[in-house]
Amino acid sequence: MSQFWKCAPVFFMIAFQCFIVLHYYDVDLFKLTTQQKYVGFLLNDGRLGNQLFHMITGYGIARTLNRTHYLPFNGWIEHVRKYLIRLEKVFPRLKQTYIFATNETKERVVPFAGSCCSYYDPLRLKNHTDQFLLLNFRFGHNPRYFEDYIGDIREILNFSEELRENASDLLLSLKK
Repeated sequence: MSQFWKCAPVFFMIAFQCFIVLHYYDVDLFKLTTQQKYVGFLLNDGRLGNQLFHMITGYGIARTLNRTHYLPFNGWIEHVRKYLIRLEKVFPRLKQTYIFATNETKERVVPFAGSCCSYYDPLRLKNHTDQFLLLNFRFGHNPRYFEDYIGDIREILNFSEELRENASDLLLSLKK
C-alpha cells in the first residue's frame, strides 16, 4: 500500500471538517474577490453630541445599504478625530463601526438630504456600484436612520469597563 493511501483517510477527514466549518460560518469563497463597499457623509464642525449622532446615523445608513460606514478625508477630519478619541474612551465598541478614508480615496458624491432632521430613505441608493459613496449632507438627526438597529446601537454604546468602575467608585464615595 502506498504512502498516499495510508494518509488519504486523514486528508479526507480534514477536508470534510474544513467544508463543515466553511458551511457553518457561511463563508462564501467567491466573496473574497469582491470589494467591500462603504458609505459616509460630510463631516461637520459640531461638538460631542453632533459627532455621536453622526456616528450612529452613519452606522444605521451603512447597515441599511449593506455597506461599512466611513469618515471622509476632508478639512474637518482633525476636528472630528478629537471628539472620536473622547467617544471611544467612553464607548470602545464604537471604533469597530467605521473606517477612515485616505486622501486618495475615490468617492462618488451623491445628493441625499436637504435638511438635517428630515428622513430620506437610504434604500434609493442601494443599486449604486461605487465602492465609496459620499452622501451630500452634514447632519443626520432623524432617528429613523438607525431605529431598526437600536439593539445593536445599545451594544455599541455600552460604557467602557473603566468608566463603569470609576462611576461605581464615585457613587460609593458619595454614599459614605
